[in-house]
Amino acid sequence: MASPSSQASSSLDSPAKAEPSLLRRLNEEKVISALRGEGALTRAEIVRRTGLSHPTVSKIVGELFEASMVEEGELKQPDLGRPGKTIALANRESRVFSLVIGAHRCSLISSGLDGVLQQGEIEVFSTPNTYAGLLKKVTGILKDQISNNSARVLGLGICLPGLLDAENETVLLSPNLLWLEGKQVGLDLEKNLGFPAVLVPAMAAHYLFESRHGRARGMEDFVVVNYAGGLGIAACNGGRLVDGRGGLAGELGHVTVDAEGELCGCGNRGCLETIASDRAVLNAVSQRMGNSVTLPELIERVRSGDREFDDIFERAGRYLAIGLAAAVNIFNPQAIFIYGKFLGAKEGLFERVVEWTHERALSLPSSQCEIFQAQRDPHECQQIGAAAAIIEKLTQSVSNQRGVINEKGAA
Repeated sequence: MASPSSQASSSLDSPAKAEPSLLRRLNEEKVISALRGEGALTRAEIVRRTGLSHPTVSKIVGELFEASMVEEGELKQPDLGRPGKTIALANRESRVFSLVIGAHRCSLISSGLDGVLQQGEIEVFSTPNTYAGLLKKVTGILKDQISNNSARVLGLGICLPGLLDAENETVLLSPNLLWLEGKQVGLDLEKNLGFPAVLVPAMAAHYLFESRHGRARGMEDFVVVNYAGGLGIAACNGGRLVDGRGGLAGELGHVTVDAEGELCGCGNRGCLETIASDRAVLNAVSQRMGNSVTLPELIERVRSGDREFDDIFERAGRYLAIGLAAAVNIFNPQAIFIYGKFLGAKEGLFERVVEWTHERALSLPSSQCEIFQAQRDPHECQQIGAAAAIIEKLTQSVSNQRGVINEKGAA
């Protein structure tokens, strides 16, 4: 999976002369980044924030207006110079949608191009059991939304579990939704809806959220870990998502840590995610109890003082620390952001996992890395990340002859 900014970022890796279209895209990304980070700015403030010339900023803002990606706001007196009208990423007259496809439920929500979700307009529905059913459901909801709202819809970002062939925009593997495999969800929905769509795997959505809207903004090297279902990572190195030759990098959860361990959904035994994930903890507790239990029920039970499952939580935490230490040693990140719930069930467990991670990691990269437990719901972060993916594709399209999208692998 090629990262949404990989084509632009790659230009910085080589001293070769940049093409005009590439320079334009890089400059557009500077303007978009300034507006995303600071909100409404006058043209003069954009010039100061980006270091671009006045004519360049005026040209880019004009193109973004033409593409309905920005809108004009109030008159503002800047710190220096004459008053001017502010420019902001569109959130009233234009919007994008993000679709998160899960094993059991899907959610569809709109947002402005500033990444703010329109929570009052979220649609949550059970995941259909066929591909045709999914396309029909999503198409129907979106057409209803569009007919009932005057805002222009610019695109759809789709987050799904599994591995993607970014070049062909095809789902390669989705163990929990096998009927998605071999399908081109984004392209098929584009045909149904008449506006652009882009696919992004769940971990790439987390990366986009943290790098564009979260605590990783401005960081060049960080890792996101999600142990809520299985266990996946997204690593940002030098400002670029590490995606591997075929876009399949980041499968830390399928590193074998117990050769005789539990059978994993991938077909192997003893994968890290069979021990150190919310799902693994829940499975282990349910087996001991002899009946199934939900994660909220388990967390409530543990927080109320039940210590019957301390050993299961402790074991999962120790193995998670092994995975985090591996991420520290391999990627040497400035920070690791971890998503999931079982660490928050037991008081002090997160702090112990951090200690165990630093004990197992090499001392120098460990001393350079902070570990944070994410406070936002993983599903919400995926929604924002999917929105960020389509916004980045739209940004590229402005550089590609005013709205003609002709690049593969944008996300």
